Amino acid sequence: MATTVRKIQVSSTVKVDGGPTTAPTVSLEVEAFDSVQSDLPVDSINKEVEVQPATAGKLLFLLIQSTVYGDDLTYKVDGDTANTVIKLNSPHLFSGTGALELLPAPPNKLIFTNGLTEDVTVTILAGRNAS
Repeated sequence: MATTVRKIQVSSTVKVDGGPTTAPTVSLEVEAFDSVQSDLPVDSINKEVEVQPATAGKLLFLLIQSTVYGDDLTYKVDGDTANTVIKLNSPHLFSGTGALELLPAPPNKLIFTNGLTEDVTVTILAGRNAS
């Protein structure tokens, strides 16, 4: 069976007032993608959200967004023995294997805690190779 290759186009614009503007872009080829939304009511603690199948481990792209951001909205990566807490105080974009290696462990699941004063919805988009 032939594998369908999909392209994820990533682009952004960074502009510094009175300084430079840059617009990096990259195109990533992936064999599969997963998109999931999860509602996190106020005071949600350790809510697991699957990013990719446990046997995959071939992530090439990960975007984590929320309807609201703040230092009290956090996540951990399953498999991280140090239980590193990461603040989701802005969108998190990991493009390419080098960027994904910044995470403390390969992310099969993310474990969220919402300590904000309002409910949020987290959206995760992951691109990976299936084979």
